[in-house]
Amino acid sequence: MAHSEAGPSNAAHPAFPSVAPRAPQNIQLPSSPAHFWKQVMDARTPQLLADLAALLNVLAPPTDSPREAARDLLLLDGIDLTGIPDAQIPALTLGLVYILTERLPRRTRAATENLDLALRVCVNGNPKQFALAPTRVAEFAWAVLRAAQKAKETTRVIGPLQHLLRLSSNNSQFNGVHAAFLETCLSLRAIDLGYQSLSIQYSNVIPYTNILDVLTYYHHAGTVAAASGDFARATELLIFGATIPGETPSAIRMACAKRAILCELLSTGLLAPFPRDLSQVMTRSIEKGMDPYKKLAAAFEKRLWDQVTDAVSNDNAVSTFARDCNGGLVSQIMGSIPKRRILDLRKTYSRLSLDDLVSKVQAPAEAVKAAIQDMVFRGEIRATIDGTPEIVTFVDDDDYASPKQMAKLMQANILAQNVNNDLLYANRAMLLNRKLLQKRMDKIENKDKRGPTEPLKSRGEFEMPDDVGQVRGAGSNYADMGF
Repeated sequence: MAHSEAGPSNAAHPAFPSVAPRAPQNIQLPSSPAHFWKQVMDARTPQLLADLAALLNVLAPPTDSPREAARDLLLLDGIDLTGIPDAQIPALTLGLVYILTERLPRRTRAATENLDLALRVCVNGNPKQFALAPTRVAEFAWAVLRAAQKAKETTRVIGPLQHLLRLSSNNSQFNGVHAAFLETCLSLRAIDLGYQSLSIQYSNVIPYTNILDVLTYYHHAGTVAAASGDFARATELLIFGATIPGETPSAIRMACAKRAILCELLSTGLLAPFPRDLSQVMTRSIEKGMDPYKKLAAAFEKRLWDQVTDAVSNDNAVSTFARDCNGGLVSQIMGSIPKRRILDLRKTYSRLSLDDLVSKVQAPAEAVKAAIQDMVFRGEIRATIDGTPEIVTFVDDDDYASPKQMAKLMQANILAQNVNNDLLYANRAMLLNRKLLQKRMDKIENKDKRGPTEPLKSRGEFEMPDDVGQVRGAGSNYADMGF
């Protein structure tokens, strides 16, 4: 019996051929800004759009700054763009992104009109055209934010940048738009909006992505998570930012490391788990440049509360924490001491009177009750306070089927699936180089003294392990993943 449907391994029709851009040497530069604008306006077919993308890539390459002649073309001096209606923006998205990125930093009489047009591009832009120039879109996002800050109209850009982030997201690949959006959220104290955006999981980066955008994202994302009270997530993000490979310990990496130490104290009360394979340059910087943070963390981990107080009250520590803008986190750490004492007592007692708990915690009764209620509200412990006199009862069994736990499990499953897909892709890529695998296998065999190696299996004959869905090695620690 014949089946009309295509089988699982056969597509219903072959994929459409992609339009190949012209080679750079075959691209003819426009003779004038008017000619260039006409080419942008006429790019309505896939071939013309591909030609325009190739031209723009020559005028403003992602790896270098545009030359002065190219800047003159991209600025389109003498051409008014303010009359472009919203309906035409999707067809002109690619050209407008390049043009406005050059125009926005310039102080001109039309600065307000350029910002208005840029905000309309963020909202009405074509996602397919955004995908043709992801690095330029990131520059465009930063240009929009800086122009709004100069005009003291930052509140206007948070909504459009959120639209731009949604429109430019591409297959879990990171670009700098998210970093610009998080900086906007921090500057406007829109913490909840920024925290919601952290649900986007990135497993790769777009080629030619600016390393500063990546560092800025992890620093700002960790700061947003800390401001939202999710100190475990903040620690993970900040450690990732601090351990991104680099030749020098930049200021933003050091800021990530310092805040990671403080957030880990608020999360677990322990020292931050920096990976063992951290670069020597960064390790030396952490050892030498963060003495107040290390003293505070060491005393807090050992529950030496008097030393904790001394570590944050001396003049050097006070000035250091204030200069690093970490005074708020330090204050929260000092305020969490009753909480840590309660958690330590919970390991020993399952039930005791509130008066006994107050005497052991050495804090006012209202502060102890408030700390217990806050931990119960956050889901950190399960406890009840009832009776006369009041009795505190700690419940050991966790509600594993609660909506909060189910949401965490779903998020972990999504992340694990993304990592699993990356590992499978890497496995397929490595199978293409049989000589490399043979060489590695020979080294392993010779080291273990197992005798001669077996012939390398052909592609497709490799057996998949039973635990293929599990994460092994460095990938099991998300803070230890590079890009």
